Amino acid sequence: MTLSPSAAAPAGRAARADRWRVVLLVVAAAVPYLATLGFGYIYDDTTIVRSDARIRGWSSLITVWKQSYEVSGGVAHGGLYRPLFMFVLAAIWNTLGHVPFWFHLVAVTLHVAVTVIVWHMLRRAVGQSAAMLGAAWFAVQPVHVEAVANIANSSEVLVAVWTGLLALFLERTMRTHSGTVYWRGAIAAALLYGAACLTKESGFTAAPFALIWVWGWHTPAGGRESIQQVWRSAARLWRLWLSLAATVTGVVIARVLVLGSLISRGSIAAPGLDTMSASARVTGMLALGPRIGMLLLWPGTINPHYGPSTLVSHPATRAAATIAVIIAAGWAAVLLARRGDRRLLAALACAVVAFLPASNLLTPTGQILAERTLYVTSIGVVMILALIVDTLDRRRLSFAIRSRPLIEAIPLFVAVLIPVQGVRTFRFAWVWGDHERLFKHMIAADPAGYRGYWLLGMAERYQSHPDSAVTFLQHAYATFPHDRQLLVDYTETLLRIDRDTLAASVAAQLMTWPELRSDPHAVALYLNATGAAYGPDSVIAAGSRLSAKVPSATASLFVGAAYDAMGRHATALDSYRAGLRLAPGDSALAARLRAPSAAGQGKR
Repeated sequence: MTLSPSAAAPAGRAARADRWRVVLLVVAAAVPYLATLGFGYIYDDTTIVRSDARIRGWSSLITVWKQSYEVSGGVAHGGLYRPLFMFVLAAIWNTLGHVPFWFHLVAVTLHVAVTVIVWHMLRRAVGQSAAMLGAAWFAVQPVHVEAVANIANSSEVLVAVWTGLLALFLERTMRTHSGTVYWRGAIAAALLYGAACLTKESGFTAAPFALIWVWGWHTPAGGRESIQQVWRSAARLWRLWLSLAATVTGVVIARVLVLGSLISRGSIAAPGLDTMSASARVTGMLALGPRIGMLLLWPGTINPHYGPSTLVSHPATRAAATIAVIIAAGWAAVLLARRGDRRLLAALACAVVAFLPASNLLTPTGQILAERTLYVTSIGVVMILALIVDTLDRRRLSFAIRSRPLIEAIPLFVAVLIPVQGVRTFRFAWVWGDHERLFKHMIAADPAGYRGYWLLGMAERYQSHPDSAVTFLQHAYATFPHDRQLLVDYTETLLRIDRDTLAASVAAQLMTWPELRSDPHAVALYLNATGAAYGPDSVIAAGSRLSAKVPSATASLFVGAAYDAMGRHATALDSYRAGLRLAPGDSALAARLRAPSAAGQGKR
């Protein structure tokens, strides 16, 4: 089919206009983050990228698929499996070099790509001006800073890429084939979904998000589908359902083979959530609804860590906030009663589905609230924003002349706020320039929190300033003495400056967590601090009590060493042998048995 000259001219103008829109969106998405290209490895980047030997060498492109995401060390075991993201990091490290610039450039490029994808998604159901405003708002949204400015958290941006591509691909495939997805399309969709799942655990929501968007984000067709019609439409997608199910099954099998279980074997609940009942956790998170809403619309500031001080502690205040969220949800349900227009329902459902894995409503997670987890959720929010602008834009034509200025002012107001948001995003991104700036900002953003002081203390320790490190760590400990990794770091720092008695007191609290009584690092730290403070007798007493509850090779090693220090070598041998029965391959215990004192006792 050949277009006539009269039809080709408008089509050419529309294509040129689209190209200029894309250019504007690329600029809007990239400019606020240009400063990050000069940043180094900050925060989680130091362990996930800079110090992780697992992504070094070309063989890592294969070995990352057989390893968990966590870096070994400490007392945290999260049960994370993100091989595709590790593959990307390894490819950058081994191809482009070890300079942080390339990693930051990839993160910013991914954000630009997501912005353009969001624009394509929005324009399916709203006019050009509404889609443009919504995508531009997404581009400069300050809540995205953590996901874009921090390399380790750019996995959220990559998940958004897969999610958006999956949604657009399914829409195009179903439109081309009259609502059907054949095997080629189903397999391609499954590959995109698998990529999302293997990038980060939140990627499991990519398929539900995409399907909701395809189902509900389109211009109203009039009328409401019956249950039978919905069922028939779903039945036509049986190839897609099978392919997606096969993808989930394959990812689950891979996780079990690599991690030993589908999820973490122990609790990964964030400090503050780990002691809450299920009902208290749910009401507590619902009470955070207004705060989450503000983060998604106009955050007052950014904060990489929302600790226990974030939770609403007063029962009456928590109840009031929870009731407000429920009322808002009910009000939204009333709005959704409109016949034939699914767009608002689809936007809300996309936002909820994207946030659900990190919401702590289903199960406690490793963070109370994290801005990076709102990246995909904000797509649903800009869908709502674009829908509001589009509705006002369409209605102004039917309003009286005197009402038009008010209706037209709202989209104009949104357009004016976009560069303001861009400036705020640039300022917030600048916070990620170095550790001291970031940690001090965390304290300013949450003076009642403990993590900023903790991280400042660790920065001082790494710079060989143990005295000032203890000052910051002591403040963090006094603010919240229930974070196990904080207790580890505080104890180790106290031992460096010979404050052994306090170190023993802090380390003893580690043993209040049952799972840490069998953790070699935690047990070794506890017994080491105990011995430094009170001598070998205390190590024998503490180690024996610990072994009576949970037999531990590490405890046997320390008890044996304490007996050796007291000259009771025969008893030390018994302790070492007991430890080897628990851990036959323990090299430290075997070395103790081969020591001269042990050899002499063995001859006797």
